[in-house]
Amino acid sequence: MKKFLLVVFALIFSACLYANDKVYKVGISPDYPPFDMLVDDKISGFDAELFDNLAKIAGIKYEFKAMSFDGLIAALKAGKIDAIMSAMSSSEQRKKACDFSNVYYKAKTIYLKHKDSSIATKDDIKGKKVGVQLGTVQEAAVKQVGALVQPNENPVVLVMALNDKKLDALAFDALVAREYLAKYPNLAEFYNEDDGTEGFSIAFSKNENVELREKLNKALEEFIKTSEYEVLLKKYNIN
Repeated sequence: MKKFLLVVFALIFSACLYANDKVYKVGISPDYPPFDMLVDDKISGFDAELFDNLAKIAGIKYEFKAMSFDGLIAALKAGKIDAIMSAMSSSEQRKKACDFSNVYYKAKTIYLKHKDSSIATKDDIKGKKVGVQLGTVQEAAVKQVGALVQPNENPVVLVMALNDKKLDALAFDALVAREYLAKYPNLAEFYNEDDGTEGFSIAFSKNENVELREKLNKALEEFIKTSEYEVLLKKYNIN
């Protein structure tokens, strides 16, 4: 009996060690500045720095897995990643496949046009070619208006197409849109609105990684009360 108990204890101890050594795989699409981007071939941006702070508070190890935005949920459901930290809004459609953390950022949508365009309102994009990043909430919003949706996983491709007048308009997250407005003087904002979601959250596969979600929620609650959170918001000009 004593030998049996020692074996059980050893197995439990081994399992605990394994759990402590677990490295969570976190999916991110690093093409959405200032939230997700590559700087000197290293994943950076508000999301990356925020998650790093949360991981430290929660006492977990992680590694980012870069992939296209529209492939993130599929990778999550397939078990290739444990969570998504990529400026993802918790829409009703996504909630069918994912569980979400508490909201860490409330988002808006900005519509862009070429400065030479006569487009003036959201209604004007009906029947027009409007670029959106594939898989975003902006894609659904533009479809509802009756625009000819032009999705692409790379927003830079879309921005360049609008700059060259190959598209009539773009619909992006507000902060991302402003990043490109600063870089492309030929583009102009003509409309903005709430993005129709609760805000950006960390996503997890439905009914899985509950403990991880709870740890990160607790860490988020703690971190947003600190001065470091305010510094991070100011660093990326999203406060």
